[in-house]
Amino acid sequence: MAELDKLSGWLDTRFSFMGVRFGIDPILGLVPGVGDAAGLVLSSAIMVQAYRIGVRKRTLARMGLNVLGDTLLGSIPLLGTVTDVMWKANRSNVRLIKRDVERGRTRRGGPRTTMHMRPTDPAAI
Repeated sequence: MAELDKLSGWLDTRFSFMGVRFGIDPILGLVPGVGDAAGLVLSSAIMVQAYRIGVRKRTLARMGLNVLGDTLLGSIPLLGTVTDVMWKANRSNVRLIKRDVERGRTRRGGPRTTMHMRPTDPAAI
């Protein structure tokens, strides 16, 4: 969970200017197209971890809407940068994950993280 806090902090609140906290997400958004795509990839990494932890589908859906809104609004020139600075979608998503974990609302044991392979013929090796 500490890694998610760190990543969301870098994306949303790492820096401060005149009392306004912001992260690399709005800075990346200044680069047309590529910056918003990079922000989407980094925000999606938090969602992947949430899935691995086993948060509920409802929580994943809310997180997806946060990421979608952040990406769509963030792609609008100038207004998107302001939106990225003010709307902390990644911090919000980590709060949603923590809430599910604290309330015991995760899928039991989380998703399967190991692969099961069929036995092979030793002669084929």
